[in-house]
Amino acid sequence: MGKLRPARRLIFSHVTTMNSNDFDVTSLSRMHVPDLPPMAWCARVDVRPFAMTVVHGSWVEATETGLVEGAWSGPFEGRGYDEAATFAGTGALVRDGRLLFCAGSDIQARIYSTRIADALLVSNSFVFLLAMAEDRPDPAFGYYGGEVLLQCVLGTERNRRTLPTRSGGVEVHECVNLEVRPDLSLRRVARPRPAAPTNYRECIDLLEGAMRDTFSNAADPARVRAFAPMATLSRGYDCTFVGAMAARH
Repeated sequence: MGKLRPARRLIFSHVTTMNSNDFDVTSLSRMHVPDLPPMAWCARVDVRPFAMTVVHGSWVEATETGLVEGAWSGPFEGRGYDEAATFAGTGALVRDGRLLFCAGSDIQARIYSTRIADALLVSNSFVFLLAMAEDRPDPAFGYYGGEVLLQCVLGTERNRRTLPTRSGGVEVHECVNLEVRPDLSLRRVARPRPAAPTNYRECIDLLEGAMRDTFSNAADPARVRAFAPMATLSRGYDCTFVGAMAARH
């Protein structure tokens, strides 16, 4: 798995067995690497046997059934980030025998994937994924920063989802859950969305409820690392509005 290969002897310290109607999730194993950025993670899924190995930083919440970095609008104990309408982060989990990777509900909380031989790599960091795949950016493609901006402009309906690399390409996923099939292909599963508000009061209630529940999740004392809310301000009207709402909590 790239530059971390010398530490592979430590990987299988946490293993659990899962069963599925379609295939067996043979093992989920993880390795904590203190020198990584604290919220970074990269997973390798192998097909024979079907197993996932995760390398992650110190603030990633990792259990025997999944991992998550970030907070969501629901109880922390339930680990329901795949079903939460608001998810400020990324993660992976086994639910009902299915292996899911979860991008956040925010378009900036992306996950990246690529295939190498008989394995699938998934990460919340483009750079980390390239390092683990022993790949590099394509020097003939000078528009990586522009692709990120274009994604923000076009949203989730844009056509291009692949960033070219020297060895092929990296798929970019946002605002979606990804189900890993037995052949390591990915099926996009829509994240839940709240009902659209019909008036101003419903809009405020929706935003305040999501903010309150997410803040409570982030501050849960059962976390490896609890977080206090922070709001940033610029000249835009939207961040000022959100900052004023955050001040109430």
